[in-house]
Amino acid sequence: MPSLKPVNLQRPVTSPSAKLLRRFRRSLQSRSVLGLLLFGFLLVAAPLAIGLVISGNQIDRLSRDSEQLLQQAIDTAQAAREVTDQVTAMERAARQYRVLRDAEALANLGQQREALRARVQQLHESIISDSLRAILSRIIEQESELIRLLYAETPSTEWTPTLADGFADLGNSVDQMNIELALIVEQSDERLEQLGQRARATAWIQLSMIVPFAVILAIVFTRIISRPIRQLDRGIRQLTQPDAGPIPQVGSPRDLRALSVRLEWVRRRLLRVENDRQRLLGHASHELKTPLSALSEGVSLLRDELVGPLQPSQLEVIEIMQRNVQQLQAQIDTLLRYNRARSQLESHSFERINVAEWVEQALANHRLSLTARNIRVVCTVETEWFVHGDAELLLTALDNLVSNAVKYSPEGAELGVFASVEGERVRVDVADQGPGVDRRDREKLFDPFFRGQYGQQKPITGSGLGLAICRDLIRAHAGDVELVQPEFDHASSSWSTIFRISLPQWQPEQTQ
Repeated sequence: MPSLKPVNLQRPVTSPSAKLLRRFRRSLQSRSVLGLLLFGFLLVAAPLAIGLVISGNQIDRLSRDSEQLLQQAIDTAQAAREVTDQVTAMERAARQYRVLRDAEALANLGQQREALRARVQQLHESIISDSLRAILSRIIEQESELIRLLYAETPSTEWTPTLADGFADLGNSVDQMNIELALIVEQSDERLEQLGQRARATAWIQLSMIVPFAVILAIVFTRIISRPIRQLDRGIRQLTQPDAGPIPQVGSPRDLRALSVRLEWVRRRLLRVENDRQRLLGHASHELKTPLSALSEGVSLLRDELVGPLQPSQLEVIEIMQRNVQQLQAQIDTLLRYNRARSQLESHSFERINVAEWVEQALANHRLSLTARNIRVVCTVETEWFVHGDAELLLTALDNLVSNAVKYSPEGAELGVFASVEGERVRVDVADQGPGVDRRDREKLFDPFFRGQYGQQKPITGSGLGLAICRDLIRAHAGDVELVQPEFDHASSSWSTIFRISLPQWQPEQTQ
């Protein structure tokens, strides 16, 4: 019987920090953009608020200590002044008692003595200093000794040297007390200054720690919020190429994640619409061209009278039918060419293209039309200018502009093609002297199947796809096509319409 290996059913141990990080990520994913902004604001403001509270407490403590030290200095100065005054008053009362020796003088002396002791005791209790306590004790002892000598001596009007020296010693002790009190006040000022310096240093330390931390939090939340927005921006840009692949889904916040899901749904819808459009045009190529070819061949047989002679009125009807068949054939070919051009945008191969040769070939394609309508071409192109692109697609784009210029130019007019270089871009202008473009049509001029006011009013055939094809092809080469104002771009004011192609100039490193 085979042995069974023990199976470890214990779950892997997860550290508390990993659990906290996972819980934080889930919290971010469940929040909306507004909730995430509010949470980030509160989180960034939290250390700043804590710093303000701590600084406020320090300022409050510093102010309380300052008030206490100031009040202590005031009380000390007042007590010292009162002690000095009481010593003087006690000496005066002693002199009176020395002379009078009556009860009133004795009571006055006792009052002055008690007041002096009370002031000395107040100083003794309020200030903690060994040297000051010794001085205060010596003052009490000297005061007691003076009272003993005063009571022991016989009554006399003279102030004995012993009492004079005793009160002088008492005055010296009071002066020492004042000096010691001044030192204590000075130490209090130094302590107050130290407290202020310590508070400032603490505030700077807190500021140097809190502000970078708040900035780091702000940067982190900015990246958390901006990253999904950038992903959505890339997804929106990707909608121009729905077949390039699925749009990356945003992880958080909740509403942006839902928006990325909707963008993917829009991309799939656009892809289905594009596929349906291509299938429709493909079906048109088979379903319309085959019966149209048969119809064209039948009309040709009737016109050539191969099936029998026709009357002049019948021939006129046949010619009208043939012109309409040819026009319908041209419309179908234009649709197929437009579809083929859009499908080639993703599979082009770029090479170096000479601008002069590019313009010359486009004009050569319309030489017969130009000659038939007696249209004179004015061309200014340098031979040493090059662009980088697909030769066939760029020729199709320029050919459409030249075709429109020929189509709308009156007989005997001029057609201009001007090339120039501005910075690192090559500009090719195609100008004509036709009816121009109505101001109301300029915004929709490059829309597919749009024909302007003049194109609808005059009998000029067209499908409205030429400018749309030109714009798509030029933009696929990192360029653009625009309608410019003739009076600001060329010296001749006879041009009514100027279309400008702008392409990046060829650089040597682009050679493949």
